[in-house]
Amino acid sequence: MEVVVADDQLSLAIGKKGQNVRLASKLTGWKIDIKSESRMEKISGEILEKFKDLPHIGDVGSRILYNEGFRSINEVADVDPEELAKVLGLEKEKAGEIVERAAQLSQKEEEAKVGQETVPMAVDPASDLVAQIEGVGEKTAQLLEENGFKTVHDILETNVDRLSSLPGIGIKKAEKLIESAKHYVEGKKA
Repeated sequence: MEVVVADDQLSLAIGKKGQNVRLASKLTGWKIDIKSESRMEKISGEILEKFKDLPHIGDVGSRILYNEGFRSINEVADVDPEELAKVLGLEKEKAGEIVERAAQLSQKEEEAKVGQETVPMAVDPASDLVAQIEGVGEKTAQLLEENGFKTVHDILETNVDRLSSLPGIGIKKAEKLIESAKHYVEGKKA
């Protein structure tokens, strides 16, 4: 399940070290993915732009596909042209052209992925939020996020001097944050 929250409420929704989202997952039995409004807008914008590469799809058609639950070109390639024609209000032939072009684009994306390194990672510090690091409470997470440190990766890529220059974070706390980020990544890889 995907949950979208206001940017300023993201760290609160996740909770310290992810406890809120873990508890909600346990209670509901669902895998919960929390995203900020700004990130969701960026993702949906990228999807809408990709849909515009399809024939007979403009801004409106792109938005219709998105609102009907399509989230990738691959999903459009897998749909029955007759069903797509109903969704978009087009003739079956035009819907067939859309599905055919989507299949071509999807194949190109797959070929591009094959050329890239495909080593799976157990952890993605670029998307894990700072609030999940040990020792980062709500106020510290907010302070870090306001100063551009939104993910574990951001903490790992900085140095003690840069972190300790933030108000309320001294050298010892900066060292501890970087060390906690390293432990977080190591713990998720294990």
